[in-house]
Amino acid sequence: MMELLNEGMALDAPLIEKAVWTAIVLFLLTLASRLVRQSLLRLVSDPVVRQRYWSLARNLQLFVALALLVGVWVQELKTVSLLLTGLMAAFLVANRELILGLVGRVTLSVTDQYKIGDRVAINGVSGDVINIGLLFTWMMEVAGAKGELQSTGTIVWIPHNWLLQHALVNLTHLSPYVWDEIQLTFSIHEDPEKVMALATQTTTELLAEETALADAAQHHIQRSYAAKMPPSTPVSYCHVDRHTDGLQFWVLTLRFLVPTRQRRQIHSLVTIQVVQALKEAQVPLLAKPQRSSS
Repeated sequence: MMELLNEGMALDAPLIEKAVWTAIVLFLLTLASRLVRQSLLRLVSDPVVRQRYWSLARNLQLFVALALLVGVWVQELKTVSLLLTGLMAAFLVANRELILGLVGRVTLSVTDQYKIGDRVAINGVSGDVINIGLLFTWMMEVAGAKGELQSTGTIVWIPHNWLLQHALVNLTHLSPYVWDEIQLTFSIHEDPEKVMALATQTTTELLAEETALADAAQHHIQRSYAAKMPPSTPVSYCHVDRHTDGLQFWVLTLRFLVPTRQRRQIHSLVTIQVVQALKEAQVPLLAKPQRSSS
């Protein structure tokens, strides 16, 4: 009896040792995680940058933990490799969405489609990225399918398997500016050149500071990518249209760069200022073409 007991204890000794090492690995990684978080809170004041560092550290810790645990239990894993293969196959079939989510996370790490702080839109959902997990990305939702409106204050979770199934639009990855447009209609008798010059000058003066910042951002893009960027200054276009009753009128399109996160605000401001300038110049807007009395 004593011989059998001693033999059982001898067989269990390696397993007990590996269990102890497993506990040590998990304890050290948990301690390291807490130390990293506390260090980032003290050393990094910008919450966006701090969250990026924390997300990177957390993912590295997960990979290190997995590698160390596999190294500790490698012999046992070899022994049950056939059983694990069968279980893995069944797991893959039953958890297709989970696997796609993990693949999507790896793809995100490789392609850098977005990072914390970016405003993105995917599958009809848009928002500002506030955290990137293993299977989901946390976003502060923004109204509008293209992220053009204001924050709703709602947190939404984007599954990473969407990255393999839907096109993703990053509105701030290269530059925080996007193009916006305002359209105004005028009588066919109004002078297009005069109106276009007035609207362009008013917008240029109003957005002078933003235009300078947008121009610097575009130069940064051109240093990194083979992209031909349009001018940053506001531009105007016009075209003739026809009402349903056959009368013609012309349409002014005013195009300008705005910060992505201030699109609605700047659009409203430019509209007010341009309309005011037109009133002062006694250029009436055309709400609906009217038939002449002749």
